Amino acid sequence: MFAPKGYTPLATLWSDFERQYIGWSHHRACAHFQAHGFDTYTFFGSPLDLCEDLFLTALSDVALTLFTPSSDIITTPSTLPNSNASIFTKTTVYESMAIVADPDEAGLENEWLVQMGSTRFGFWPHMEANYATWDLEYCSGARAKAEGDGTDELQFYTLPYCFERGTYTVPRELPPWTVDMIDGSFARNLSGSLLGSSICLGDKVANNWRRRVTEDQLELLFMRFMGKRDANTAAELTPKVGRPNKRIAAAQAYVDLGLIDSQAPWKEKRILVEDHLKSSIGLTTLKNAARLAKQMLTSKK
Repeated sequence: MFAPKGYTPLATLWSDFERQYIGWSHHRACAHFQAHGFDTYTFFGSPLDLCEDLFLTALSDVALTLFTPSSDIITTPSTLPNSNASIFTKTTVYESMAIVADPDEAGLENEWLVQMGSTRFGFWPHMEANYATWDLEYCSGARAKAEGDGTDELQFYTLPYCFERGTYTVPRELPPWTVDMIDGSFARNLSGSLLGSSICLGDKVANNWRRRVTEDQLELLFMRFMGKRDANTAAELTPKVGRPNKRIAAAQAYVDLGLIDSQAPWKEKRILVEDHLKSSIGLTTLKNAARLAKQMLTSKK
C-alpha cells in the first residue's frame, strides 16, 4: 500500500468503499437470494465478497497505475484489450475450497491463503449448500439488525489471483493456483519488475470515481456483475468449437482415464490427466474437474 505523489493507493479506495457500502452489500445479497434462491453456479460468497466484487466491477473501466518497487509508473487497463483477462480475477467459492484442502496450493502453514486472501479469508464449509444454509448464516441475523451492524465479522470465501487482498499490491511471487489460468490471463503480463507493484489511481481519476459511485450506481453494477456471472456459466456449460474450457476438458479426461473411483494420489492423477491432455493443469482445476466428472456421469444415468 504505497503510491507516488499525485496518486491514490487502491487500498485506500477499498477501505473507504467497504466502510460506506458493506451494509448495502449485506442487505442486497440477502434480497437477491430471498428472491432467486440459492444457485451454486452464481454464488458469489459472503456479503463481503459481494462488496469487493462491486468495488472491482466499478473499477473495470478505469485506467490503473502500477507503481513498481523500483519507482517506475506504469499505466494499464484493469482488463487486457480483446480479452476477459482482468487483474481483479478471483477464484470461485468452490475453487477456494479445493485450494484450502491442498497444502501445495494453500501452503504448509496456509501462508498463501493469508498472503493473497488476508486474515479475513475463511473456508466455506457447506459444499452442498442451499438457500436455507445461506439464509441462516447471513440473512436471518441481518434482518434483525440495523444496516451495517455485524458486518465487521464477515469473511471472504474467494481468493485473488493477481493482487494481495487489502493492500492491493501485486505479489512478488504469483500464487500456486495461478497455474490454472496463466495462458489466458492477466497474470502472464505480471513478471519481473512489475511483481510487488502497488496498484493505484491518479488522484483526479480517484476523485472522479468516488463522485460517480452511489447506491443507485451500485444496483446497476450488481445487475452487470450477476449478468456477467450468468454469461460465464452459460459459456462454460455450452460445448464450443475450438479450444475447450480447461476444467471441462480435464473432467472428460478424468472420465476417459477411469479415475472416478481411483484412490491414487492427486499428484499421480494430475500426471495422467496432463499426459492425456498434452497440457499442464493445476491441482485446483483437477479437483474441480473431478467433481464435474462425477456430475457428468450422474447426468447420463
